[in-house]
Amino acid sequence: MDRGALKEAAARQKIQGPTETSSLERELALRRLELEFELEVKKMESERIKLEMERQCEKLKLELEKQQESEKLEYQRREREAEMERLEREAERHTAEREKDRAIKMEMMMGKAKLELEHEFKMKQLELSRSGERDTEGAEG
Repeated sequence: MDRGALKEAAARQKIQGPTETSSLERELALRRLELEFELEVKKMESERIKLEMERQCEKLKLELEKQQESEKLEYQRREREAEMERLEREAERHTAEREKDRAIKMEMMMGKAKLELEHEFKMKQLELSRSGERDTEGAEG
């Protein structure tokens, strides 16, 4: 029964109460109705509070889920950034190694070219000194 119906029933019983009952019985009956009404009101209030608590609980669960999802996404973003940084450092290291290898090869090629030029120079000198010896031998002879 809702609040209005209980009030109406109490009012009707108060007005129409049996004529043979004593005033104490009537008073007890009214008090019983009042207490039943208060109990019903308290039950409804309790149910309202229960529903409100359930709504708050659901709201908090949703907020917690959102926060956990947000934290998960933030963790994944940080992991991706860390991986990108690691890959960039690795690429820089590989580039530095390639540059170092290229510099070593260049030094080796320069060294080889220098040796070849020195060898050619010595061969020319030897050839010139031999031809000079022949010229001097030919002029003497």
